[in-house]
Amino acid sequence: MRHIISILVENKFGVLARIAGMFSGRGFNIETLNVGPMIDNRFSRITATIVGDEDALEQVIKQVNKFINVLDVTEFSSGQATERELVILKVNAPAAQRSEIMQVCDIFRAKIIDVAADSVNIEMTGNSNKVQAFLNLIEPYALNSLGVVPPCILSIAKREEEIFLPGKSEPLRLSRDAYSLRLLEYVRDEAHRFAQHYHHLLRGKRTLADDT
Repeated sequence: MRHIISILVENKFGVLARIAGMFSGRGFNIETLNVGPMIDNRFSRITATIVGDEDALEQVIKQVNKFINVLDVTEFSSGQATERELVILKVNAPAAQRSEIMQVCDIFRAKIIDVAADSVNIEMTGNSNKVQAFLNLIEPYALNSLGVVPPCILSIAKREEEIFLPGKSEPLRLSRDAYSLRLLEYVRDEAHRFAQHYHHLLRGKRTLADDT
């Protein structure tokens, strides 16, 4: 389950590392982490979004409260906190597609913060559902930046993460920070995970058949 935790701490060296270690040691995955100073710069507020067992959360909060530099710990239940995510991405935007991309930005009230000859940098804020819906509409333009139109066949090699297209001998190399590359890596990893899971299911069925 997903939880939002706000922690008021003294602005001391190592406090953040100890708190993050406490959550990870108890099996909580930290989705987001934000730290900022208060008006009184002797103190800071840590806001973390964590995912984990609800039954263990109360014990973790009690443990964090025991830290010397922790002054207060608050868990925000659903509806108590206003959530906003910030997304900044670069999208290839040739002249023929630029107006379409701008229309998508207008629908989601996203801002174009920088423009180059063949690309735009976009900034958007919103809750997680709004951000995901925006990214879903932008994904085709990310794929178009590879010079392909879905549905298509391509391969991505591990280690260097080179992309090979049908009929082309030279691989396409993208920046490690490119959204289009992250999208392809996600599809590859999910396909691999599904294939492994399906293989384990088949192997389990064969084992049961042999036993009978």
